Amino acid sequence: AIFVVSSTSKTNEELIQQTVKEFKEEIELPSQIDELTMLTDIIAQENAIRYQYTISSQADTSVLSNDVIKDSLVENICKNNDIVNLLRKGIDLEYSYKVENSEQTYFVTFKYVDCL
Repeated sequence: AIFVVSSTSKTNEELIQQTVKEFKEEIELPSQIDELTMLTDIIAQENAIRYQYTISSQADTSVLSNDVIKDSLVENICKNNDIVNLLRKGIDLEYSYKVENSEQTYFVTFKYVDCL
């Protein structure tokens, strides 16, 4: 879920800070997304909002890659108007995944061009 304050007068930095703040007020972290995925944090970055997830060590990660993760997320991201509006303003969305009890990590960035 993404929460966005629509304001044309805000700078991207203010919009990022506001979005992160509202998200954290709405959702208690960590938050179990599904059986294998936990959202652990949402962080304001320079020109981006980063979602940090932990993937359960029970998950079959042999099929995971950055491309697989991006492909699985792109449809939902690009059909969410609030997200597309952030991307259009040059605010990227970053998804960082760490597999529990391992060194495995995955990192995916969405830019506006990904939804064109």
